[in-house]
Amino acid sequence: MDRTQVVRRQLPPSARRALRDAPAAVRVDDVRFLDRQQALVEVTVRVDGADARSFSGRAVLTEGSWTVKRTTFCSVIPALGVECR
Repeated sequence: MDRTQVVRRQLPPSARRALRDAPAAVRVDDVRFLDRQQALVEVTVRVDGADARSFSGRAVLTEGSWTVKRTTFCSVIPALGVECR
């Protein structure tokens, strides 16, 4: 399983649906662990064949699962045409 699949499996169902239904490609480019419970992540998003946009953010280990912090998620998801609430 590649890093993109691992990250996608950790997303909440609503985010997985948004990624599945969006005309976009999301690629995890890098994961750097800060410690046992925090990591810096870099992703690239391409929507409808437009120029790719890169994003950086944080992920945290919570109850055995890696999740992207809300601030990171909300900086990426608008590129997919989804409003972050």
